[in-house]
Amino acid sequence: MSFILDVPLLLIIGFIIGTYFKKKEFLLGIVTILIFYLVGMIWYFTDKFMFLPGYVLGSDFMLNSWVFGHYFSRSLTIDVIAVILFLLYPLWLYLGIQLSKKVKF
Repeated sequence: MSFILDVPLLLIIGFIIGTYFKKKEFLLGIVTILIFYLVGMIWYFTDKFMFLPGYVLGSDFMLNSWVFGHYFSRSLTIDVIAVILFLLYPLWLYLGIQLSKKVKF
């Protein structure tokens, strides 16, 4: 679920940074990505996930939204896909910042 939620969150945060904090885009961008990486990786590699009922592992929360009707469990292939998704986080933030420059209020 978190991988699905992180994309729009990063786009929105990027948009806010680009709209209201133009002079601090780089610093706030790095801080945002570090927070998302830290929280996401802790959740992904946690054996016990106590925040939401129904999620046994942190990777369950990160991978499974049950939107697709399939349960994903960790394997080498899924871990590689997770790394790729984590590596795309700066792109989503950057696109949000760029979108803020295209939209005028």
